[in-house]
Amino acid sequence: VDKATSPLRKITQEMQNAGGAAGTLRKMALQAVGAFATFQTVKAAVQLSDQLTQVQARINGITGDLQETARVQNMIYQAAQRSRGSYQEMMGTVASLKSQTGDTFKSLDEATAFVEAMQKQFKIAGTDATGISSTMYNLTQALSTGVLRGQDLNIVMSNAPQIAQRIAQYMGLSVGELKKVAAEGKVTSDIVKAAMLGAAGDIDKEFQQIPKTFGDVFQQAKNMGIRTFQPIGKAISDIVNSPAVMGAVNALGSGFYFVGSVIALVIQGIGAAFGAIGTIVGNLWTMITGVAGGVLHIGEVFVIVSTVAGAVVGGIINILANLANIGIMVAASNRAKLATLAKMIRDTVHQYMMDNETPV
Repeated sequence: VDKATSPLRKITQEMQNAGGAAGTLRKMALQAVGAFATFQTVKAAVQLSDQLTQVQARINGITGDLQETARVQNMIYQAAQRSRGSYQEMMGTVASLKSQTGDTFKSLDEATAFVEAMQKQFKIAGTDATGISSTMYNLTQALSTGVLRGQDLNIVMSNAPQIAQRIAQYMGLSVGELKKVAAEGKVTSDIVKAAMLGAAGDIDKEFQQIPKTFGDVFQQAKNMGIRTFQPIGKAISDIVNSPAVMGAVNALGSGFYFVGSVIALVIQGIGAAFGAIGTIVGNLWTMITGVAGGVLHIGEVFVIVSTVAGAVVGGIINILANLANIGIMVAASNRAKLATLAKMIRDTVHQYMMDNETPV
């Protein structure tokens, strides 16, 4: 019976072992996934903090006042929520319009109203995010020159033809006639601004008739999250720019510099050491073969040379091990100690070479 059941017990034990190994592997995998997710979360938070800090700095550069910047940010947030657009992207667009278009927009309030009307018109037209981004970029560039030319108008029409219609209606032209005057450079940035702001009421009425999509709800929730995150982002920015962190970064940079110097010195020592091995072995070979005069067999001569060379290599390995230990000390030392240790390394290598030099 034992002989019959022994294979079965063995199989059962192997299955249990495999199950334990699988459990361990699953635990390790979950830990790895958790660590990766944490890293990605922190990375995303830092990136968002950097982006918000940059946009806020641009707005603050326009307002020149932190309280006014806070008011403008809240105004843009409300506009983004009303138009179901991206709060983060709208901040960037408003800042670009005001800073790049000269006196076209008299204030950030006017630029915000313009962008809100544009965003609502994009929603009415069903323009996707890529189309919105492309159109606003080209429109901003065009308005910065003071004129909406034919090529820029074509890009606007391809993504949101209703915008072109609004401009044409404001100028009392057909869309075909608008294309002609745009090619002649007669559609100025003031005309584009006035057309969109003048049609803002009608645009809003049409916009309110469009039901919210899941994407709209998600975008509004995302805006709320970013708005809530802004104080955290400011705290991260303050920490990054604090004297303590800057000092630590500078110290880390100095540490890398000196560790690199030590590594370079070690590499130079390795090169010098192996060069010395060649010289020593050559001298030993000349000396031994000259003295032996045929008394020793060539194999015995080779053994002697190999033994001596092995001893030299062993000594070099010990030196490199010591250099590695010194390198670890270097990484944690200050500038003065680093200079002293570097000199010790040079002296150690030099003295070793002097002690092991074989006369011809």
